[in-house]
Amino acid sequence: MAGVFELVARSAAAFILPGLMGYAGICLAGPAAWVAASVLLFVSYHIIIKQVEKQYAGKTR
Repeated sequence: MAGVFELVARSAAAFILPGLMGYAGICLAGPAAWVAASVLLFVSYHIIIKQVEKQYAGKTR
């Protein structure tokens, strides 16, 4: 999922940023895609961790 999101973000950045920033926009398309994918992973991680914590809340060994 994050790989697909990174591809979409990289494509969008590659089309949008050069018009705004020129060559620097092209250079920043890759890092912008990494940041976008990282945000998706960060949000997904926290959602899943909260679900797991609810599932195991109160259970002890």
